[in-house]
Amino acid sequence: MRPIKFRAWRLEKMIYPKELQEEFYFDFDNGVVRKTDDQILSNQFILMQFTGLLDKNGKEIYEGDIVKYQINFNPKKKIFITGKIEFKDCSWIIVSRIKGVGENDEFLNLVLDDELEVIGNIYENPELLK
Repeated sequence: MRPIKFRAWRLEKMIYPKELQEEFYFDFDNGVVRKTDDQILSNQFILMQFTGLLDKNGKEIYEGDIVKYQINFNPKKKIFITGKIEFKDCSWIIVSRIKGVGENDEFLNLVLDDELEVIGNIYENPELLK
């Protein structure tokens, strides 16, 4: 079973689980983020859930991460695809744009861990998806 963890994007800064747990808490009953003094801060956060998977370097993969991986259509030529992690239809997927094909969805758990690398996230590095 995977651990349920979140990180959050807040005011142009990424807040990782340890800091998020020390200063804030997620009120599951009411679906809001609160500060330890019980102030509601939900409108200041974009929460991203941990997928339960690690990339080839052992880095945790979260919703909103930008990943790069190799596909093997042609054994003589390495082709790398860059995409973002999303949760869709009850599955973690990689959404990428492939030149000449358009938008492509691939199930995250079908890409081998030793091929997948987190290279950024959609808030701090949106240029990686262009």
